[in-house]
Amino acid sequence: MKTMRALIIDDERYAREEIKILLKEFNDIHVVGEADDVNRSISEIKVKNPDIIFLDIQLGRETGFDLLEKAAGNFKIIFVTAYDQYAIKAFEVNALDYLLKPVNPERLRLTLNRIRNNSIIKPKNLDYDDSIFVKSNFHSMFVKIDTIICICIDGDYSSIYTKDKKRYVILETLKNWEQRLPEKHFYKIHRSTIININCIEKIVNLENKTSRVHLYNKEEPLKMSRRFAAKFQSEYR
Repeated sequence: MKTMRALIIDDERYAREEIKILLKEFNDIHVVGEADDVNRSISEIKVKNPDIIFLDIQLGRETGFDLLEKAAGNFKIIFVTAYDQYAIKAFEVNALDYLLKPVNPERLRLTLNRIRNNSIIKPKNLDYDDSIFVKSNFHSMFVKIDTIICICIDGDYSSIYTKDKKRYVILETLKNWEQRLPEKHFYKIHRSTIININCIEKIVNLENKTSRVHLYNKEEPLKMSRRFAAKFQSEYR
């Protein structure tokens, strides 16, 4: 059984101790470190390279969400907090689970089983004014859905292009985007491309019945396949 490295981040020492005691019941979880604020957490993440982070919402004057905007790494997030009003936002940053204090041991066991089975709680569908947390090798930040102009898919990876001309590459499939993005604002124009219809500058129809879609703040036009061009014209003419 593969051992998973766990980092515990909480500004209260007794809360960190409680998690460590509970984790002793799991032979495949090894606690490699702990931290009580954002700066120490960033250092610990860089040095310890954890597989799992047990993260409190309130970290002194900052929050666990502040940490996730600054930290980079391939880790799973489990929020552990006394405040249930952050649950929806927790899942918007792709948290594996959201545990309320005091942590129920059986609920913790179920959460760790999700990690072993490589499954997560299905996040809610996105609204146009929502934000999503994106992590890549070079960027980790919140991106507002209404700033996305298009998403281009290559296998299981997505390139997200935003109005400020930035690009984020993350592990996310086309199927997941289709299920979560608001249909009123996003449209698939190709088997590998979804656009924000509010960002369309113009559509140029070609002789072969395909089209080129020009978007604001994106230099290169995008190809709209013949099938999607016909569908788009019937729905938006």
